[in-house]
Amino acid sequence: MKIPEIDMEKLEEVKKLIHQAACLMEEEDCDAGGEAGQKLAALQDSLRKVTGRVHADIHDFRAYWSRMDLEEAAKTAMLPRPEKTGLTDEDIRKLIQDIAHVKYDEAMTEYYLEVLKKETGIGFALYGTPAESLCYRFARIDKEKYGSIEDIAERVLADRE
Repeated sequence: MKIPEIDMEKLEEVKKLIHQAACLMEEEDCDAGGEAGQKLAALQDSLRKVTGRVHADIHDFRAYWSRMDLEEAAKTAMLPRPEKTGLTDEDIRKLIQDIAHVKYDEAMTEYYLEVLKKETGIGFALYGTPAESLCYRFARIDKEKYGSIEDIAERVLADRE
């Protein structure tokens, strides 16, 4: 499975755009149009141009600071939209192991949780630690039976759509 790369040269520009937009949305009513709405639309256009993501939505980063730091927000904006690529069972097992063992930063963890959702049809919201995100869905049902990451991986494979 190919790991998406973040263009570090663009990261600073994306951070600046997200921060400006979040502050603008915090201070002004951008939904009413007018000058604030036009400024936000310009920031939206800039974000899409810099990231190359035509579906990037600046509104996703309103008050980003309440759930992640600015760098993680910028990385999230730069990551491609996860698509189903037909990962093998072994790829899915490895991905679950990597997430559970915190191989990735927060932005990449959220990205790969979304990849798992696309590949398996099972959603995993970021809940506590990455391992808790994976285990929560099944461990809360039967902790003794689905307590290990290996057991969780097997359950994910068995339950996928």
